[in-house]
Amino acid sequence: MTGQDRLVTPDATAQERADLIETVAHAALGYEELHEGQLEATRAALSGRDVLVVMPTGSGKSAIYQMAGALAGGTVVVISPLLALQRDQIVALGGRLGGAVALNSTLSRSERDEVMDQLASGERTFVFLAPEQLRNDDTRAQLAEIGVRMLVVGEAPCSASWGHDFRPAYLQLGESRAGLGDPQVLALTATASAPIRREIIEELRMDDPVVVSSGIVRPSITLDVVTTKDLDAATRTVVDLVAETAGTGLVYVATRAAADELAATLATDDRPALAYHAGLPTSTRTEVEARFAEPDPVVVIATTAFGMGVDVPHVRFVIHREAPASLDDYYQEFGRAGRDGDPARAVLVRTLEHATSRRMEGGVTQIEPATFDRVARGLAAIGDPVDVADVADELDMTATRLTMVVEHFTRTGAIRAEDAGTLTWTGDTDPDEAVEDAVEHHRRDQALARSQVAMMREYVDTAACRWRTIGAYFGEPDVEACGACDNCRAGTADTAEGEAGADHDLVPGTRVTHASFGAGTVEGVEGRRLMVLFDEAGYRTLAADVALAGDLLTVD
Repeated sequence: MTGQDRLVTPDATAQERADLIETVAHAALGYEELHEGQLEATRAALSGRDVLVVMPTGSGKSAIYQMAGALAGGTVVVISPLLALQRDQIVALGGRLGGAVALNSTLSRSERDEVMDQLASGERTFVFLAPEQLRNDDTRAQLAEIGVRMLVVGEAPCSASWGHDFRPAYLQLGESRAGLGDPQVLALTATASAPIRREIIEELRMDDPVVVSSGIVRPSITLDVVTTKDLDAATRTVVDLVAETAGTGLVYVATRAAADELAATLATDDRPALAYHAGLPTSTRTEVEARFAEPDPVVVIATTAFGMGVDVPHVRFVIHREAPASLDDYYQEFGRAGRDGDPARAVLVRTLEHATSRRMEGGVTQIEPATFDRVARGLAAIGDPVDVADVADELDMTATRLTMVVEHFTRTGAIRAEDAGTLTWTGDTDPDEAVEDAVEHHRRDQALARSQVAMMREYVDTAACRWRTIGAYFGEPDVEACGACDNCRAGTADTAEGEAGADHDLVPGTRVTHASFGAGTVEGVEGRRLMVLFDEAGYRTLAADVALAGDLLTVD
């Protein structure tokens, strides 16, 4: 099978596609059987539709793009953020399904030419590259000339995420896609709540995509929340939890200092403990990642810098000393446990002190309209590309704060952020209008961030089955009580869910309007409780019978 062969045409019947998918899965990838999510997503991709796949790590997302890309025929561009990830995926593919190559900054000119020749001749099907490589005009033009059948975006939430180390090229993938001739898109992510899914679809310019969500609930992971008085007590609890739990584990903390201190405390003769954070040299972080992957038990104490590209199946526990800012973050982080399907444990340690902190009260960095105005007028006056550091110095603003401001202008198209670290005012928008749009984006983001923190707090405080709460948040209906989380073991889940026979027929996806919060979409249903994502107010949980009976909530 070469990259030019097309074994499935868009007009093939669903059964024909399914039969061929099963055959390739068995013969080329060694699968005895595909689960429904893999089959559904691959079938949708082979029908020619854009597809967004939401499935946990370890559930076989890679097989989806491998089968769909090989069977569709033509060159498949796979966006992968890290060189190590690219190498792992190329090695895993080997020479199967047309084989794979990479395009990255380590290649010489002659090596790049050889890669392009292999793609043009059909000798290789898949080409892995970082989003920054796709911003290169020559690379994009060469790939467009070869012809790209499918654009696969791994770690899709990066296209909807901003932060101190954001990568503008992810937010420009929609534009890069257009430069490739608008090939079909297959986006893959381990977790994405409703607003993140919508941003991914918007940023990648996906056309009425099929969204396949499968396996959000992982009952082999036992969920617990432990309440302590203060941070010192939380630290002692973490030490006790690690001591009583065997195997390899991961402890998340909020600061680098905490990672270093706990690593010294948790180390034993039988099980080393290693710190991991952005303040360590790259070589040290690489060594920790390699040790974490070994079969002998180890505990890694890390900030959120640890995670992407680390896929270790035998992690038996993930413990958080502090609550993350959202269920999205928490799910992704504790989901690194038990990827081999064997029993694992996820424990969130929260403190009463932390429960009233700014973070858990939904505090969000506020940017005044005047700040947006200064950035807009400053860049509009310069016109030419200017270095980020120079803009920050000129406006007497930290680079972090400038990044937050630029985020909103970039999303509205007023500012173009390049990977070389330059900013350009596009001239497409009047500065006054651009500022108004950016401020409105910021206001909505604040409302959503506050509501996400509220959902995290609700998870911590709920008496219901924790897996049912997570299922509701991610829009997975009809989740059975797990019977194993702390609430199920204590019997409180039975009481909390005794109201399951609520008299309403609302389901996830229903559009509603609230008298105070405006229009929104039902994202989760848990008995009489509704989890609604409002367009302006973010997430809210409502008592359905009260809201409906009092005409506070109407179905659109």
